Amino acid sequence: MTARATACLGLLLLPLFGSACSTVAPLKTADPTPAGGREWLIGYSVSLVENCDSVVDFDGVTRATCNADGNAPIPNFMPDFGLRVGLGDDTDLGFRLFSGASVDLTLRLLASDLVSIAINPTFHLGGIGLGRPLDTARAELGVLTTWHLRALDLTASVAPFVFSHPRYNSLGYVATLGFEYAWEPGFFRMEVSHTDYTSATWERTDPLEPVLKTTTIGIGVGWRFGGR
Repeated sequence: MTARATACLGLLLLPLFGSACSTVAPLKTADPTPAGGREWLIGYSVSLVENCDSVVDFDGVTRATCNADGNAPIPNFMPDFGLRVGLGDDTDLGFRLFSGASVDLTLRLLASDLVSIAINPTFHLGGIGLGRPLDTARAELGVLTTWHLRALDLTASVAPFVFSHPRYNSLGYVATLGFEYAWEPGFFRMEVSHTDYTSATWERTDPLEPVLKTTTIGIGVGWRFGGR
């Protein structure tokens, strides 16, 4: 590997070691990898994370002040690597590696020439940069809808989740809109997703209020091999 290539790779991977947040675009569709096949993905996400300028006391004393006067969203860059394995005609298993890791299962409920619909339970385990404790977890249940057009596949999804942190537990959702352009044996995906956390803990009884929001743009290039 040349010095220039090594330097470029280092710049791409640097966010893994010091990222402020482990948000990555889902980069998924409602169509599973064919049975026995493999799908490899290299992705890169850029998130705008709201800048909360006060400490949040999740016992109900203080709330974060996000996007106050003079605060701008904080950009966050995150590369990731993925693998999907086809388990059946309508099921596959996916793995992602970023500053944390995730595993998910696609279960397609409807498949036609026009549209596919699937549910997608996902479990994330993450920290804040490599080399730091993997002390956060998120479990979500997504619903994906993919429309098959002549040249592109369009995918929309929404996924409510439960988020666990050493200091608190919260609820939230991820909403995503994206497209895929495919050729043999590769594909290109681009997505925009919005993640909204809330300040709801199991002990809190007052109405839910957002304390953290991220908007993420993700791109991915991948290849499919094998399968029937």
